[in-house]
Amino acid sequence: MNKLCTRLKYKKYVLDDMSMTAWHCYRCNLTFKDKSHVDMHKEISRHDARKVELPE
Repeated sequence: MNKLCTRLKYKKYVLDDMSMTAWHCYRCNLTFKDKSHVDMHKEISRHDARKVELPE
């Protein structure tokens, strides 16, 4: 049981270190990796995208 808990904790830390910041527009169902694309999307569509963390 102790090994299982240690393995789960290790996997959680690995996933946390490998996360990537992105922006997701829930209205359009689009995901952007670059902030400049988010700004263009906001200018064109007149609505925002939310900042999210994605595992790599």
